[in-house]
Amino acid sequence: MVLTWNWFAWKGIVAAIPFWIGFEVVFRSRVRAQVHCPKCGFDPFLFVTDEQLAKTEVENHWRKVFAEKGIPFPEKKAAKDIR
Repeated sequence: MVLTWNWFAWKGIVAAIPFWIGFEVVFRSRVRAQVHCPKCGFDPFLFVTDEQLAKTEVENHWRKVFAEKGIPFPEKKAAKDIR
């Protein structure tokens, strides 16, 4: 806004808001792509918004890894089977 003040004057304040929103969208999407773990499939942003979906995504990632290696995925046992 300061750099373009000579051209836009007060209109620059209004124009700064869409630019700021665009920057935030691009920045946050790039950060989210970098934070996602390629080894375990964990996504901290997804975990904050929907914990159950994040757990499902990690389990799906590991099912895919096990399938690629030809190893059967260890299924969860029911709580009464543990005793």
